[in-house]
Amino acid sequence: MLCSVCSDDIHQGDEIKCVKCYEFLHFNCSGLREANFRKMSKSLKEKWSCSNCKVKKVATAPVLTQPITDETLKNVVDAVNFMSSQFDDFSLKLKQLISTVNDLKNENIRIVEENAFLKKEMVAVSGRLNKLEQKSLECHMEIVGVPEIDNEICMNTIKKIVTKLGSDVTIKKVFRIPSKFSDKPRKLSVCFNSVNEKNNFMEIAKKQKLAVKDVDSTWIVAAIYFNDQMTYTFRNLFFKTKTAAKQVGYKYI
Repeated sequence: MLCSVCSDDIHQGDEIKCVKCYEFLHFNCSGLREANFRKMSKSLKEKWSCSNCKVKKVATAPVLTQPITDETLKNVVDAVNFMSSQFDDFSLKLKQLISTVNDLKNENIRIVEENAFLKKEMVAVSGRLNKLEQKSLECHMEIVGVPEIDNEICMNTIKKIVTKLGSDVTIKKVFRIPSKFSDKPRKLSVCFNSVNEKNNFMEIAKKQKLAVKDVDSTWIVAAIYFNDQMTYTFRNLFFKTKTAAKQVGYKYI
């Protein structure tokens, strides 16, 4: 008995027969392991088929088909229509979402432009208010360095200064300007009846370079300074300008 695969003799007990083609094979040529082959029952061996016959069986196996009925077609059409409606609904929602995003984008652009305009207007209004505030101080002068005394009457203090400078100017009002510095005397704000009176007085004061002890001998030795009174914005701008000028070598501005 020869093996249909290797054509060698098959020893008795080592053969296996294909139930389809009736060919004999060595068990190892059939792809079976010896341990598995020895365990196979007689009935199982009688049902065994070789790999070639198994391939032919698969290749020739009939394709099972199911007849297409009207109900099947209707189900397919319904499924397609459902998917189509779902897609249409999704497309509509997508368009609405895109429209909403565009509206929000346009609204954001409008808000940004409006904020820029309002910011520009605020700067302009702030500038005009600062100019008006400075205009209201055109008759005011600051005196820096005058010591404070208990129960001070500021009008009496400014009269001493006016007398010492030899001026006959009439002071409208005078008061101390609030300050966050507690280690220095607060500035005196002096209001004149006109800009000319203020300018004339400041010219006299700056020429004489009055000192604290010139006004009251009991006061400390220190200089007194006479300046135009300015708003916080203008004073800050003046300070920055003066600092910048000093850095480049200018003595006066």
